[in-house]
Amino acid sequence: MQTFSVSASVLNFSPEVADHFNKLGIGVELSAFSLPYNLAADRLPTLVEQTAKLLAKFKGPVSMHGPFFDMNPIARDPWILEVCQKRMLQSLELADRLGARQLVFHANYVPHRAKEHDRIFVEKQLDYWPSLVRAAERYDIRILLENTREHSPKLLYDILAPINSSHFKACLDTGHTHCFTHSKLPLKDWLLGLGEQLAYVHLHANHGERDEHLAYTDGNQDFSGFFEGLQALPEWPDLIIEVKTRTAFLRSLGALQRAGHLAPAYV
Repeated sequence: MQTFSVSASVLNFSPEVADHFNKLGIGVELSAFSLPYNLAADRLPTLVEQTAKLLAKFKGPVSMHGPFFDMNPIARDPWILEVCQKRMLQSLELADRLGARQLVFHANYVPHRAKEHDRIFVEKQLDYWPSLVRAAERYDIRILLENTREHSPKLLYDILAPINSSHFKACLDTGHTHCFTHSKLPLKDWLLGLGEQLAYVHLHANHGERDEHLAYTDGNQDFSGFFEGLQALPEWPDLIIEVKTRTAFLRSLGALQRAGHLAPAYV
């Protein structure tokens, strides 16, 4: 059975966390840089300096979550689009400074009853992303487009496939498919729908009502066949444990190890 590259999403990346992850042999997704208050001019330089020092001795892969609050890639107001672009370009620069080679953004789909809403959503996304993808290619950083309220993987696939860049792929958030959509498509359908565009997975679960970020073994979401489906993809995606508590993290890590999805070094 093929094992996966595993990381964990962390808001407060401390010396203790870095040391623990080094001993476990896993990577880190830095989520602190997704929050607006951490991007404030009086806070950001110190946070970057502290994080860079910790990463200097960090052994695992490093990725980063970019800003998502108030980001609207399909905004009608050009000034809002300009702000979104500036924040995302800033994230690319920060990721490069910190050695993060993968960077997560949200497409930020908002359901709407208008008949042409999905078509317009895709068309505006296709207008928005190419310049950012070109910047990502220059930095050699892969942008990962994450599902939130998208009711179908086709919405993301129809954005990613035409742009057709190895630096622009999908992040499947397992929990979002269950709590943020009315369709509640099975995870296997998301794997089939994203196909070769899938490169990264936020692994967590919930009970279908809110985004609880539980261990994937908890909640009431069906993960049957999920890992077999991942292993059938042409490129095995990275797994990122995205949970809220240390207990949920350890439960997730232990379950992955027992199922044979992690190498023995992760024990």
